[in-house]
Amino acid sequence: MLGVPSSVDDPLWYPDNGATHHTTNNSSAYTNKNSYDDTNTRKMGNVTGLKISAIGYSRTRSSTFNKTIVLKDLVHVPAITKSLISVSKFCHDNNVFFEFHSNTCYVVHQVTKRVLLQGILKDGLYISFLPYNLFLISL
Repeated sequence: MLGVPSSVDDPLWYPDNGATHHTTNNSSAYTNKNSYDDTNTRKMGNVTGLKISAIGYSRTRSSTFNKTIVLKDLVHVPAITKSLISVSKFCHDNNVFFEFHSNTCYVVHQVTKRVLLQGILKDGLYISFLPYNLFLISL
């Protein structure tokens, strides 16, 4: 359902427990990326295949705790309408866990138990703990 157009330019990020890779249509969200010339596509919930144009990574710092946050294997899919965070990859790559509440969600460091990022519930989806502008910070 997240790949279905509801807004052409959505600057928010959506944690997706079913996603295998982080996915965005924002070509400037990368710290580093390489062209992707394979014929593989990014499958959506409705089984639609969207073309992958690049793969790379991005990183930023938590605004509440001096910790680098990384998005490894960030897939650039120009036709996707929502930027998706793979919950399992994000937890594994950043040593964190997600905590979902009725109106908010938190990304918590596994060792220190400090909240690194926070999101809110909007229209039935948790959103916006990684806005695009955070990726423009060069580390």
